Amino acid sequence: MNDLLKGSLKMFAVPLLIIVALIIVFVGAFNLVAARITSLIAENEEAIKTAQTLQTKLSSLESTQTQISNYAQNLIAALPAKNSSLIALSQAKSLASENSLVLDNISVGSELSDAAISHVDVIFDVTGASQGVFSMIEALSNVAPISRVSKVKVTAVGASYKASVALTSYWAALPTQIPAVSDPLGDISPQEQELLNKLGGLRQPQFLELTPTLGAGKTDPFSQ
Repeated sequence: MNDLLKGSLKMFAVPLLIIVALIIVFVGAFNLVAARITSLIAENEEAIKTAQTLQTKLSSLESTQTQISNYAQNLIAALPAKNSSLIALSQAKSLASENSLVLDNISVGSELSDAAISHVDVIFDVTGASQGVFSMIEALSNVAPISRVSKVKVTAVGASYKASVALTSYWAALPTQIPAVSDPLGDISPQEQELLNKLGGLRQPQFLELTPTLGAGKTDPFSQ
């Protein structure tokens, strides 16, 4: 009897072991599939949130495209990415012309940097009627790029007045990092809006970059 029982157990042992092994494999595979499905659901939910954020941002940008473009132009004009001395000098020449003044003795100082902001002194003399001289000095603080009259000395020259001016003009490199496109689009704060309005009220320059011109009349010496 014992021998018969032992034989029966041996006969069923192998199939039982195979079934147990299959169950273990099935459970392991099921756990892996379940974990993957959970991961995919989480990824899809995150993708949906990102898509919704982008849609909101695009809708907002489309509705304010012109306004944002104006803001960007005003910001770049107020704080160029490169040395702003030529633009500041152009503004000074334009103001001198409008006020019937003679601008001469022009010089430009060395570039100086303070953290992320750089500046340079544009030095010149303007001569003419007193009202024109003082009007120009006042107007120089309201031009783009952002500038300030750091030094001024006014002297009488006969019936005219001469002002020796040092105009400090500023610029800064463009940011190298920008927020991710998936980041929520924040609202402009009242302080930021006030600053944008002030920058928009600055006297805009006639140019932001010098356009290279080709010299006329030059010929190829090797041409026949």
